Amino acid sequence: MPDLSMMGDRVSILKRNGVRIDEVNACVLRDMIIIKRSDMIIEMGDLIIRQASNKDNEIYEVLKPVFFKESQFFTASYHIEIKRLSVFEGENIIQDITQNIYAISAGVNPV
Repeated sequence: MPDLSMMGDRVSILKRNGVRIDEVNACVLRDMIIIKRSDMIIEMGDLIIRQASNKDNEIYEVLKPVFFKESQFFTASYHIEIKRLSVFEGENIIQDITQNIYAISAGVNPV
């Protein structure tokens, strides 16, 4: 399990309800992201956005979030199985989420 020194990635979490949580410390691995926080709920279908050093966004879809509660030896953390999305897929999902939120706020029935 990565310690705090390995939590060098900064990610944003975009929930399906439109809530965005920025500046979350994480450890991004090939097929998993580890986040050592217990003050939020991460659900299947949420998006995790990581800005790479070349300013390119990597967008991941949450497939299976597993929460481990704090114990004597470990801090509370999420171990999240992910699927990396193409830029096109990711941008389309982000656009769908934000359009649905604005439609609901405006009193329009979402499709």
